[in-house]
Amino acid sequence: MAAPNWQHTKEYDIPTYTIEHIVEGMMNFLRVNLVAHTTLTQDAFVGDTVIYVKDNLRFEKLQNIAIFDNTSYIDPDTHEYHGVEYHKVNRLKSDSTRLVLKEPLGKNFLVADNARIQKAIHETLLYEKDVLYGDRAVIAFDYIAICVEPEGDATEWMALGGLLSHEYTLSIIVYVKTSGLGEEEEYAQRICNAYGDEIKQLLLNGIHLDLCVDEVKLRADGCIGQDYVLIGKQVADDWPPDGCRNYDVQDNFHIETLHSIRDPNTLSSSSSETTCPSCHVSSSTESISSISSLSSPSSKSNSSSSHSFSSSSSWSSQSISTSSSSSSSSSLSSWPNSSSSSVTTSGFGGLYQVLLDSPLRNHYRVSDHAKLRRTKRFLYDSRASNVEYGTVQKGSVFLKAGVVRWFGKETSVFRLPQVGRGAPIQPLPQ
Repeated sequence: MAAPNWQHTKEYDIPTYTIEHIVEGMMNFLRVNLVAHTTLTQDAFVGDTVIYVKDNLRFEKLQNIAIFDNTSYIDPDTHEYHGVEYHKVNRLKSDSTRLVLKEPLGKNFLVADNARIQKAIHETLLYEKDVLYGDRAVIAFDYIAICVEPEGDATEWMALGGLLSHEYTLSIIVYVKTSGLGEEEEYAQRICNAYGDEIKQLLLNGIHLDLCVDEVKLRADGCIGQDYVLIGKQVADDWPPDGCRNYDVQDNFHIETLHSIRDPNTLSSSSSETTCPSCHVSSSTESISSISSLSSPSSKSNSSSSHSFSSSSSWSSQSISTSSSSSSSSSLSSWPNSSSSSVTTSGFGGLYQVLLDSPLRNHYRVSDHAKLRRTKRFLYDSRASNVEYGTVQKGSVFLKAGVVRWFGKETSVFRLPQVGRGAPIQPLPQ
């Protein structure tokens, strides 16, 4: 198969170190991890305690989740949820597709109705649309809003060789509406505290935070000893040979880095064959030709009224994520259980072989959401420094508020000495 034309690749670098990309990356990080939408892949019925989902990566034992579908809605007058069940995760199965609930389901949730789950901290729901860029004087939101406010960018020389460190600081502000006194105000305060604690823990668990990352799903299992991975042919131009940047291969259970992408034109004509010890499949390092396959139907939710779950909390908003546009636009159907011996994959017309500079050390399964990732901006130190709580007023609404202070560091490289820009331009005579 002919190699893609690398002269016409899309731009994937971020040329400048700007706070805007950091804020947008943090917003996407919070949307993906605090909302954590995922669809059901099998119908769930009354009495079931095991549900099958697209991905359980962002859920933990004893976390609260909400299960709903396109028939669920919010009453615009009472703001009560109808057709929603709240459950607690009892445990996770050993794969990426099952959750065990502490209590059995009380109603049926069908894949045909776009049944799905998301996190429900203190049995409340955060929507992607309510994670906002910057603080606001007036915030239009359903119940909970999170504003990511940029604060500063401090720089310092790290060495004489041209390394300049950037330390970015952000305020992540949690707002919870409160009405009345007594128990209602206490409940709002508890919710605010819980979201602040959850955000702080997320940030502490991600010291090397994924804020600006491209990723593409593998279309066949990556086996131990392989020096390549397989991606969709139509996105091959976005993953050109690159010997300078680090790439990750990962799934929900393993990760390895320090790979670079080799140029196929530098390979010898001979091929080699290895056998994966995990799946006992023989894989050749020769290029794989284009393979046609059947496309799968999309299962995005249908739009409805502004108070329904399928609009304000629809699965289609999951495309707002840290991944690249090529990976976020993929089908919402079930993940294929493919391996390197069966390269026919759902929704793609062919495969392309991405050549790595060293063999894989783990087995990466498509069923466990294996992917190839490229870090565009690497934060080598990031943490939540402290959390503050209080009550504020926005317009005529009183809110419980919590502020999580965050900082992250990265480096930029300068070539010294630098070419001068020339003498100052003399002003024109009047």
